Amino acid sequence: MRIRGFLVLIASTLLIVVSPMTTLAQNRAGFAYYVLLDLPMSGQVRFIDFADPVPETQVIDLPIESNWSVPTLPILSADGVWIAYAPSIESADSVPYLRLLNIETGEIRDLDSGYVLDMAWSPDSHSLAISRRLSVSQQFDVFIYAIESDTERNVSNDGLAHPEIAWSANSEKLVLSTLSCPDIEHCVSRIQVISLDADLRQSSQNFLDFVPIGAESCKLEWSPDNRFISFVLGCNASADVAREVFLWDTNTEQLMQLTNFTTPAYEPGGMRVSPGSYEILWYDANTLLISAFYGLPTEQTMNQMTYIYRVNAADLQPLFDGYVFEWLLNPFAGQIVANRATPHDIYSQPIIQDLSFVPGITLLTLNDTGARSEVVDINRFDLPDGCNFHWSPDGTTLAYSIPPMGCPDLNTEQFVFVDAATGEYSEFTPTLPDGSAPLAVVPLGWVSR
Repeated sequence: MRIRGFLVLIASTLLIVVSPMTTLAQNRAGFAYYVLLDLPMSGQVRFIDFADPVPETQVIDLPIESNWSVPTLPILSADGVWIAYAPSIESADSVPYLRLLNIETGEIRDLDSGYVLDMAWSPDSHSLAISRRLSVSQQFDVFIYAIESDTERNVSNDGLAHPEIAWSANSEKLVLSTLSCPDIEHCVSRIQVISLDADLRQSSQNFLDFVPIGAESCKLEWSPDNRFISFVLGCNASADVAREVFLWDTNTEQLMQLTNFTTPAYEPGGMRVSPGSYEILWYDANTLLISAFYGLPTEQTMNQMTYIYRVNAADLQPLFDGYVFEWLLNPFAGQIVANRATPHDIYSQPIIQDLSFVPGITLLTLNDTGARSEVVDINRFDLPDGCNFHWSPDGTTLAYSIPPMGCPDLNTEQFVFVDAATGEYSEFTPTLPDGSAPLAVVPLGWVSR
């Protein structure tokens, strides 16, 4: 799961804490998260064993310049070595920046500044993709920064804003969401695929011509075989457009609409109001799971259902009742950890502003045919409710957080570490040196030392 951003209005110090575990894969020492403090600008990297919370065994300074705003867009490289951080909002009182920190060596690299829309590490951790607007030219573009050569290049060169970017599993291609607006009322939505080694560009046909502003695509996800791209169109809740799940075949350049839940409301004679939300997960190269939460204004309840889509059969079938608002595939065991909402009536207004689910953490697997799901209950009713899932690289340990105000939220009050085989878990509560609670704690992921 990628962390998009975390808005904090109080200027605070950034602290990164690392909690080692003994069951990690080789060269992995723990789980990283950062803490916001109401202190002068400074920071540290701490290494704490959550199972035996003694004082830190190692401390690394995390420098933040005095005229910088609090970093609210931190992302960790897949190998757990580099952290990239920047502000997620523009501020007239601070200088835009983008800084990289090597957790192992303490090396710092500062990249060209600008307002960052999105950034993503390549799966091989060799490159960082950055969608931003440069401070000097005020032009939007997507850049690739190479760690080994310490060089950066513009790979979009179109001057358009790309709100979301995503890497293919082999780190060879990048998909960009694009919303260009010829006038103040209408826009054109599409996605672009850039093959980085060959400098080839592949643009989809326009998904919708002259859509309202805000009808961009989001939740871009590559299939494991680097062929298909799944995404949701109509992500902005205020946009006057249907919200559906699509699939784009980069080999044949064929576009497929997988769901048809909110579209009827936007057809001739429709009421043009239909709330919809989706979560998408690739189980394997041929299997896509779609959890849907949708309804029409004339209905008294919202529909909550999770579906399975077989790419080779082009068939969408119900999988189980209920909406999953977060899930993550175990890279080794084939388990899916899911925060699954209990089906019940939560419809109270024509447009849902807040999803007040009754959640529960469950581990799911698919049977041999994938025609149905088998729920593997590992202490489900004993596991604390939470979100922001992170599987350890060897798949043996699940880490997640418990927000103080409930999920979904990045802010964390406690961390939970679960043994994937037994369901046994430990809890860790981040505190300041004086024992008090931090202003905010945000998870980053598994790290090396």
